[in-house]
Amino acid sequence: MIGIILFGGTGSIGTQVLKIIKNHSSDLKLIAFTYHKNLNLAKQIIEEFSPEIVGYSYQEDLKEIKNVNVLIKNEEVEKIIKTAEKITDMPLIFINALTGAAGLKPTYEILKNNHNCLLANKESLVLAGEIITSITRSHNAKIIPIDSEHSGLYRLIKNNQDEIESLIITASGGALRDVNLNDLKNVKAVDALKHPNWLMGNVITINCATMVNKAYEVLEASYLFNLPLSKIEVLMHKESIIHALVKYYDGSINANMGVTSMEVPIAYAINEEIKNLNLKGIEIKNNLPVLDLSNLKSIHFDTLDDERYPCFKYLIKTFEKGNYYPVVVNAANEIAVEKYLNDEINFLDIYEIIVRAVNAYDEYLMVKEPLTIDNIIKLDEEVRNYLTGKDVTKWIG
Repeated sequence: MIGIILFGGTGSIGTQVLKIIKNHSSDLKLIAFTYHKNLNLAKQIIEEFSPEIVGYSYQEDLKEIKNVNVLIKNEEVEKIIKTAEKITDMPLIFINALTGAAGLKPTYEILKNNHNCLLANKESLVLAGEIITSITRSHNAKIIPIDSEHSGLYRLIKNNQDEIESLIITASGGALRDVNLNDLKNVKAVDALKHPNWLMGNVITINCATMVNKAYEVLEASYLFNLPLSKIEVLMHKESIIHALVKYYDGSINANMGVTSMEVPIAYAINEEIKNLNLKGIEIKNNLPVLDLSNLKSIHFDTLDDERYPCFKYLIKTFEKGNYYPVVVNAANEIAVEKYLNDEINFLDIYEIIVRAVNAYDEYLMVKEPLTIDNIIKLDEEVRNYLTGKDVTKWIG
């Protein structure tokens, strides 16, 4: 039996992890999970999976949570990890399924405590790529990516890193890819959330529509596979059948293909960690259909339209500056997306808020402050407070 420690149990990735645990209940056991706002779903998870530890955000939730041995505040990440190590003799697998900057500290603490991290949280590497990759090396730990694109690259690269010329990540284009450019300003969040290929959470679905998500994936791939941003290309691929491609020095290209379900990279990551733990006789499978190539009549690729996706080009240019720039970009984007989901701003305003926020902090960002987890968290909070307290409608009105 293998114990699962799941950060972010009530989100889109987290619920799919739980589905896999349920389908392999003779081999996998949920030891701990964390949640933020979705108390009702958390209570259902507790009832169905009987975890030993639950991480929570709000003190008032405690009167509602029953039949749990240990309750720990979400920010006490190391305490969650150490408690899990103490209360079970099972080998443990750590999965970070959180969205946003909240996922940074769990990634850092998992690696710092000498565990491998199955990572679905892009922001960990976007905000602190140098720190995370450094601690991975110093603690002889591994990151196994759960993103469909990075999982595909991981499979393709695994044993031939030295032969690689460049990487290609594909992009579906999101829910608004075919909307007339002149109409984008008036698109409501309810329509932007209708992703044509993938079932994901609200924030990441909007990030797909703006292509912020894809810029994050480029930076994430740069750190995961130790390649400069200039060696990572993004191509539009509306079918979402090919998730990633690798170009080799000899001119050949290998592709990773598969059905559009996050259960595939989740199961693959768990199986990889089972191998790392040297456990025999356990294999995690999914019940998804295999991609039927006989029904695949055509696939299409295209370049990104900078006019339709201004966030992508701007973010890549900003990420090249390094230092704390990604922290400001991410905080501004999270605030802007929240405002868009609440119908406080229009779709095109997301880009404007990101640019204005970076400009507002440009003088600070040019100072080479020591890059630390604490400083990143502090700046992230400062930018959020600044944007929350500011009437950004004056920027975009």
